[in-house]
This record gives sequence, structure tokens and C-alpha cells, in this order.
Amino acid sequence: GVQAYSRVVIGYDFSLHSKRALECAMAWLPHAEFHLVHAIHVPFRGFLGGATKREIARDETEKATARLTEEITSLKSALGDANPRIHTAVR
Repeated sequence: GVQAYSRVVIGYDFSLHSKRALECAMAWLPHAEFHLVHAIHVPFRGFLGGATKREIARDETEKATARLTEEITSLKSALGDANPRIHTAVR
């Protein structure tokens, strides 16, 4: 038989477009589990030492994770009872 998708992965870059893609996916598949993936960029990576690269990557990951958490909390609040299952990953 035909079944609806149960898991959806969305690249999320904090843009209006990625937010709208998430909203549309949630409207089409209200019972799915959503996985948002955000990729960070370490500026001037090739010029940095290992420890500096790791420190910048850690800081950027923390900032992106905090922003994702804030946006998802806001979105879930706006959705009320719908309360979709949303997981995030920052790499």
C-alpha cells in the first residue's frame, strides 16, 4: 500500500525560503518527523591552526544551535496543538 512519508529532512539556513519549506512540509505531512540540518562555515579555515579552527567551529555551532532552538520554539508556539516532532542538527 501507499503510505505518507514519516520522516522529512530539510536543509535549514534561517532564510525565509527554508522556513517556508518547513511550513509547507508540515502542512502536507502533519504526522511526520522533521529533521532540520544546518551547516556552519568556518571563515578562513585554511589559514587557521587546529585549535583555532575547533574553537571557531564550536562557537559557530553554539550560535546556530541557539538560533535554531529559538526559531523552533517560536514555530511550535504558533502551531499550538499541532506540535510537530522536530529534531535539529548543526554540522
